[in-house]
Amino acid sequence: MKTKEAATLKETVKPPEKPIKPIEPDYAAIRATIREKEPKLNARFDTIKTKIQEEVNELNYKIWIEPLVAVKFEKPVLTLYHQPFSAAWVMEHYKTLIESFTDCEINVISEAKNV
Repeated sequence: MKTKEAATLKETVKPPEKPIKPIEPDYAAIRATIREKEPKLNARFDTIKTKIQEEVNELNYKIWIEPLVAVKFEKPVLTLYHQPFSAAWVMEHYKTLIESFTDCEINVISEAKNV
């Protein structure tokens, strides 16, 4: 009897045809929204990112520096946004370099609700 029940259950519970991908936030849309809120600040920060690009290799720039967007500047702190799991790494590895080009302290946040 158990085998018949197991066979029936197997027939009714079928795996999905396509693999189910986890839903991730659209980080590009988040960055675009932030840029729209602070266009002048981000235009200035883009100039700084261009200078930083000359100091790091292309892959590191694409992964860690290019996605940064300026959220706000409240003297002496420039707050930047990077997606979760990356903000702490950027702070640890690139804080000093970014600060050398900005002449201010930086803070990198990763939660869009703080933006």
